[in-house]
Amino acid sequence: EGLYGDPNNDNLVLLQWHWLTGNSCLHADYDQYPFPPGWSPDNMGQCPLPYSDTGIEVPPEQFWNCAEVQIIKAGPTTPAPTKSPSSTEPPTIETDAPTKSPVDPANGCCSQNYQSCDATWCGDNESACLSCGSAGDKTWLYNGGVGAGTCIARYGDCTNDVNGCCDIGTGPGTLECVGNEYYRQCMVSLNPAPTTSPPTPSPSSSPVDAPTAPSPQTSSPTKSPSASSNSALFSTGN
Repeated sequence: EGLYGDPNNDNLVLLQWHWLTGNSCLHADYDQYPFPPGWSPDNMGQCPLPYSDTGIEVPPEQFWNCAEVQIIKAGPTTPAPTKSPSSTEPPTIETDAPTKSPVDPANGCCSQNYQSCDATWCGDNESACLSCGSAGDKTWLYNGGVGAGTCIARYGDCTNDVNGCCDIGTGPGTLECVGNEYYRQCMVSLNPAPTTSPPTPSPSSSPVDAPTAPSPQTSSPTKSPSASSNSALFSTGN
């Protein structure tokens, strides 16, 4: 019917759709359409012109609808967007789980909606709870569940409170408010695994050779002087 909006605003425009029904009168050229046997509307009169502005005073019935669309250039087709999960919590499937003793909320409990003790069938301790199902599907509430008005449970609407998702449990997942400016939900987001740096090897020092002591040096013995054989003997006698 018409386009409204500013093409410079991300090419977003408002499309108005107008539908004229044919269940109460005949529109122009209806008599030219090859209706199947038994479906011909010949028993109805012509629709009065001009059509009503509201579609309720006189036939035919009329419907209007508005949708925001984006106009983009032609190009290769892109995959369809992933459908956002429904805001309605998934139905609980009743199974013949073994009966366990009641869990004292003050001592902690297992939760699937991250708010209340709604997964006690998974066990009455943290280890059994977190290993029940896929990673992040359950969380362990150390102090038990909380009331619905305390925080927003899993799959809950957080459009107007992006920091309101329940964050009272422990485990590999946390609730995160995801979506867009029009609608957001509290969805499970897996915590990143901690990364550790490889250990740095200790520096090794090369062995140092002990210094070599110098060898002691000895002098050759000095030879004593010998008396000459030609020495004269002197006498002191008369």
